[in-house]
Amino acid sequence: MDLKAYLKKTLEDDVASKNKAIEDDDKSLEILSQTEINEADYQVEIKSGFGCEFGGDVKVRYKGSLNKAIKMAQDQFKNLNHKSSVNGTYFVKVILGNSSIEVPKDYWSEFTKEEDKISSEIYQLTRDMPTN
Repeated sequence: MDLKAYLKKTLEDDVASKNKAIEDDDKSLEILSQTEINEADYQVEIKSGFGCEFGGDVKVRYKGSLNKAIKMAQDQFKNLNHKSSVNGTYFVKVILGNSSIEVPKDYWSEFTKEEDKISSEIYQLTRDMPTN
């Protein structure tokens, strides 16, 4: 295959890939238009801040409200890690058919404030403990 034929095929493949992405986005827009936000399909992942040896990550998929999806992930995280609080990094997505869109922290941080406060208080207590 000569260079021009290669470049043409590469561009055609790129166009096909982008057309597929546009079709997927159109389907996601259609699903979104029919979705009540308090009945959406959410995925919440919490990556442990305890380190590989001391903590496990959780990934929860929940159809309902964003608040309940986060609460469910927090509960599973605490159960898995035998902890009374969550020390981890959150990743939140909404699932729309075959696509997922990351939900910015501004939309869900209010639902983690209580856990953040507990984690901070526990950290302060353990930090201020005398070491012998």
